[in-house]
Amino acid sequence: MKKNQVDRKKSKMKNSQVVIMIVLFSILLILMLTAAFLKQTFSNVKYIESDNNTINPGRGFYDPVYTYDYEEISTTRQNECSLSFVMFDLGEFKDSLISNEKLLELDNALTAARNNGVKVIFRMAYGFERESREPNDMELINSHLMQIKPILEKHSDILYVVQAGILGPWGEWHNSTFGDPPSLEARKTVIDMWLNVLDKDVFIDVRRPSFVRDMYEKEKLKKSNAYSFEGVARIGWHNDALLSTEDDYGTYIELSRKEELKWSKNHNLFTPFGGEMNTLGEYSTAENANDEFEKLRISYLNKFYNKDVLESWKKDIIEDENAFDYINKKLGYRLVLNNVWIKNKTKANRKVFLIMKISNVGYGSVYNKYNSNIIVMDDKGNKHKTALKADIRTFYPGKKSRLIIANVKIPKEMDNSKNIRLGFELEDYKDSLKYDKRYNIELSNDDIFYENGINYFAKFSLIDGKFILK
Repeated sequence: MKKNQVDRKKSKMKNSQVVIMIVLFSILLILMLTAAFLKQTFSNVKYIESDNNTINPGRGFYDPVYTYDYEEISTTRQNECSLSFVMFDLGEFKDSLISNEKLLELDNALTAARNNGVKVIFRMAYGFERESREPNDMELINSHLMQIKPILEKHSDILYVVQAGILGPWGEWHNSTFGDPPSLEARKTVIDMWLNVLDKDVFIDVRRPSFVRDMYEKEKLKKSNAYSFEGVARIGWHNDALLSTEDDYGTYIELSRKEELKWSKNHNLFTPFGGEMNTLGEYSTAENANDEFEKLRISYLNKFYNKDVLESWKKDIIEDENAFDYINKKLGYRLVLNNVWIKNKTKANRKVFLIMKISNVGYGSVYNKYNSNIIVMDDKGNKHKTALKADIRTFYPGKKSRLIIANVKIPKEMDNSKNIRLGFELEDYKDSLKYDKRYNIELSNDDIFYENGINYFAKFSLIDGKFILK
């Protein structure tokens, strides 16, 4: 009896093992067939990062200009910049309202920026010299801001960031009429006035990281509240004493340099940061600049100051590349298409499934909102647009790549086209700029054809009634 029970158990075990082997073999067979099908149906196209700097909106070296010299903005793009640092000097109006001529000067400057396809870092101050001071009258300052409000609203779409300015020489929030540094009350008053003047989606940069914290001590910027443009989510900071001394001439006074860089690595992921350097020293070496710029998420930097520092980078090497060129191309965001997994055959009136893998290898993020689209263009220039849900602002800098999945229809009207191309478009989401392709984002790839604001990454040719990936 016991022997029969043992035999039955052994038989069941063998049967179970056979079943398991059959199941495993079936799964393996399915996987092999699936892999063979996918290999036959889809292609994994790889792309190469460019060695060159890509001039894109809202990133890179900036070209400084006073509003009274607004005609110089016409050379901004010639200087390989997409940002103008526009300085509005109200030193003549410390006891009166701004004249109509001065207001027109500001409007002309911002109009020149628009006409030349650049965005603006804006700062207003009551003099840009060491002895300059603002008036001891917040009501007058507020009146001045209310005077320029219609002009800034008119040009809000091209304002990349507004530096809070106003207080102290150069508007840098030290040696102010209201204290050194200006009192917390004065600083809050200025920020509240700016919040009342500017459109809701315009960032404001203050002069020190501690100025952000003491005004919004109970708030912390993180992914959950980023780009809400409420409270701390709208306030960044700038440093006009970058890489100078241990505390960058009083920039880092509340925390140590190391602690401030750690704090900035998080905060500056969601708000634009930049500035200028004013001295050559141990902190301004190319190696240290690269290390700190990664932590600071730097997006904008003065192209002409400090020349000694910039020239020193040109004589140094980072990762087998000229250090100046290396830093130049990494300022702000730098979007690279790594590869596209794409269906290799299709027809008109059918869809092409694709997955794009994109990396941001720059120091900073894309801080402004963009529409992302896949464009299908035939050989006659006809275009069909498929809107995507991807938010390019979340393509943060670092090693982690992001995926964009799309199922793109080939229009029926393209059935007689000999060739069609697929392109990735990143256009400014504001209607006033979305049709000006100078404000589109170009991917930093060698093997992508960039034309009229579109990154063309795939080409199909008509063969025997089917579009075949080339």
